[in-house]
Amino acid sequence: MTEMREYRYELHCHCSEISPCGQLPAEELARLYEAAGYDGIVLTDHFRQDILEALPGSSWREKREAFLEPYRRLEEKYRDSGFWIARGAELRFGTNENDFLLFGFADELFLEEGETWPFMELPEFYETYKKEMLIIQAHPNRADSCFPEPIRYLHGIEVKNTCPRHENGNELSRKTAEENPWLIATGGSDCHRPEDVAGSGIACLKPLAGNADLVTILKNGAYRIL
Repeated sequence: MTEMREYRYELHCHCSEISPCGQLPAEELARLYEAAGYDGIVLTDHFRQDILEALPGSSWREKREAFLEPYRRLEEKYRDSGFWIARGAELRFGTNENDFLLFGFADELFLEEGETWPFMELPEFYETYKKEMLIIQAHPNRADSCFPEPIRYLHGIEVKNTCPRHENGNELSRKTAEENPWLIATGGSDCHRPEDVAGSGIACLKPLAGNADLVTILKNGAYRIL
């Protein structure tokens, strides 16, 4: 019996050009994941007030271009390679240290409205954008920094985060997902450094070719967490 091919994707990683805690330039990040046998990555760089202020330029037009530049550079480089590069974000509001992975938002939406996102609060953000993207709380039970948000304002939660420098509370997150099976459960390496590469992610039986594919796979549950 022929074993079915699985396609592996990282859903939580950061490049050093945007995320100050990141130690891997975008090209090196992609190279390491390709070498580890993954079929693509979703760049989820931190997007919060301090990072927005630190981005080059004085206008939103300049800052948004700077934020998207590593993704655009990688997407062009890998476009015909079979290694998928996608754009996401890890959003933080100004109210606490909780983070939210955003998947599937349109480029045009980010370009037009992204400037306001870090200055909103979760209930308002969810009600405004729940049909425009998936909103997944990252590491909701990470010790000493995060706490679970009301699930009525989420599409899902990250139940496996393998960043080795934190107590991520994955067991508690898995329990929440099991008790609320309608939640989308994701896994990610939260990769910042070489030793973080390929800790988690998802595997599916069909290759992803766009953000719509990722959203569909996650909504349908047609994947397993690595």
